[in-house]
Amino acid sequence: APANASALPATDAERGTGQPGMLYRDLAACNVFDVMARMGELSLPTLIIVGADDKLTPVKYARYLHEHLPGSTLHIIPDAGHYVMREQPEAVNAALEAWLRR
Repeated sequence: APANASALPATDAERGTGQPGMLYRDLAACNVFDVMARMGELSLPTLIIVGADDKLTPVKYARYLHEHLPGSTLHIIPDAGHYVMREQPEAVNAALEAWLRR
């Protein structure tokens, strides 16, 4: 998220360079993973946390999950992008704590 752009260099540094082709393999695996037709089989409580400014997995996908997973809880965290746990750790922790209390 633009509000947290200063966190990106530290995130990149922690991630490291990895092995050649690792990012490609990761993205290719994500591209073919599709269990949307089986979502109705899930019956466990589910917390969906998404950053309001996430460009990689936008809020519309989190809303879709929430609409198709019975009993799910959706929590959209403002001023956070794809690295929501790094960008807004206190808000993520608060959402987890509130959900676990229920």
